[in-house]
Parts: sequence; C-alpha cells; structure tokens
Amino acid sequence: MSDTTLQHLPNVQPIDATVRDRVGSTYSKRLREAGRLPAVIYGRDGDCISIHMDENEAMKHLNRGFRVFRLSFENGEPQDVKVQEFQFGHMGDNLLHIDFVRVDLNEKVNREVPVRVVGHIPGAKTVDQPMACIEIAASLGVMPQSLEVRGDSAVDGIILASSVSLPDGVDLVTDGTAVVAQNSEHAG
Repeated sequence: MSDTTLQHLPNVQPIDATVRDRVGSTYSKRLREAGRLPAVIYGRDGDCISIHMDENEAMKHLNRGFRVFRLSFENGEPQDVKVQEFQFGHMGDNLLHIDFVRVDLNEKVNREVPVRVVGHIPGAKTVDQPMACIEIAASLGVMPQSLEVRGDSAVDGIILASSVSLPDGVDLVTDGTAVVAQNSEHAG
C-alpha cells in the first residue's frame, strides 16, 4: 500500500468497499440486487480478499475511464488497485464482478499511449502521422490516457517524439528522434 496522497494522483479514484463475509453465486446475486458490486482483490504478496462496493459509484468512475482505485475499508488499510478483469452477464450488458490486482502507485511502468496532433503544421496541406502512439514511463497515478502535441511545434514540417509535452512525473521511452507527424510532402 502506498503512502501517496490522492490529491496529487489524478488517475486514482477513491471508493469505499466492504469485505464480504460470504462468497458464492447466490450471495453475489443478493449483493447485486441490493445495488452492490462483488469484486476480488489479489496479487502483490497479499491474501485474496472478496469484497463488494456501491455499484453506482463504481460504474460512475469506470464509465469515465478510470481503472486505478484506492479502496477504503471501514476496519482496515486502504488498498491501491487496478482493474485486471471485468465479468459481464451473458448478454454483455451488465457488470457482474471485477477482479482487482494490488499496485504500487509509486512504481513506474511503461505503456504506449496515443498521441494526437492539435492544430496545423505550418505550411502543410496534409499531415502524415506515422506514429499514432508513443511509449512513456509513469506511475499509474499520473499515467495519462493520451497525449497531445501542437502542430506549430514542428521544425521544418516535422514533429519529433521529443516535442510531445509530457506532464510532471512522465518520461519519454520512445526514441526522441522518432517522427510522430510530418508535412506529407516529407513522407517517404
């Protein structure tokens, strides 16, 4: 568990959770009927814990794209987790269960994220974007879902990976000289 405060971690959402005293499909069905979402936490040398949480609160965060959470318990240590897997009903329309895996919010991980060119590259009629994603390293708490680069940051009609503005705590892993976008007349 991390000592990191959530105010500096925009990607981590707090959710109250309760440890389940019983498991099984009948009990899980009763929980869902009561507006609770069954889940399990595992990994990182901790015990496997069956839990439940408010379904509406969880869905609000999940629908906004959040996948990293700090689960708070009435009588225990908070757990920093990320979604490992969802289980949906047979029609695929309702969430039945979530598997969470424990994470260290301070540990940097590498991930490819999409990069979008905003605005126009000066002098370009059309733009070629040979690199739709770049690899970055960041902790899960600050890992961006996507990045933007300004078209006017192009030098001689070319935008390099090193031109992509990165938030604090995020490092570029992709070679900085890699071409992200260019005036299509430069494409070869």
